[in-house]
Amino acid sequence: MLRGFFAALTFLSVIPAWRFIPSERDITRAVNFFPLAGALFGALFFGVAVVTLRFLPTMAAIAFLVVLSELFTKALHLDGLADTADAFMSGRDRPRKLEIMRDSGIGTMGVFAIVAVLGMKFSGLASLPLERISAALALMFLNGRMAMMFHIASSRYARPSGLGKLFFGSVSLFSMIFAIVLMFGCGWMLLGLHGVLAAAGSLFFAVIWSRVCAWIIGGATGDTIGCCCQLTELLTLYVFLL
Repeated sequence: MLRGFFAALTFLSVIPAWRFIPSERDITRAVNFFPLAGALFGALFFGVAVVTLRFLPTMAAIAFLVVLSELFTKALHLDGLADTADAFMSGRDRPRKLEIMRDSGIGTMGVFAIVAVLGMKFSGLASLPLERISAALALMFLNGRMAMMFHIASSRYARPSGLGKLFFGSVSLFSMIFAIVLMFGCGWMLLGLHGVLAAAGSLFFAVIWSRVCAWIIGGATGDTIGCCCQLTELLTLYVFLL
């Protein structure tokens, strides 16, 4: 279990692996620890946000936090967002969409998606009361990683083979129940009703996103998992703006 948790930490962030080399079994188990990793990342950035907002002007602090959060996750989910946007908005058939998602280049829609999401995160955080920014950022991390796990749990892999296939079919019922309790509990403690609504919306979106991906490309890929994380973070933030 510890190896699975550490595999999740090193896969989802810049936390160094040192001499740890995850096996296929570790990678398969890692998905069950995505929500717990998200909670840890959220707690870390809660503290970073409190300090940053205290010593920098608000707009500068928020810009720093948005950029730092993507650097901390190796921009892994931004890459998935861009590739998914390029494929889904291409108007091509299903096999060609899957080829586009495998291409290492980024097209016009991918660039647009990155700019739009980062801009909406910045403006959304800047629109919140100052005392809620740290909590919102923490829950964005948690809900995003939770949604990744539920997207995987409710999808099948869209390709016949690939590294991403290791994640699918490995999510346990206990992990899903734990993630739901963690997400709703943290949401209520940090932001009350808005936190609960964000948790419910994130869970609902993860399942709906799986249906959308199944309709467009026949299932999920590593890119749609990253895209799910980014869109869930954005959804969480905008629930707090209601």
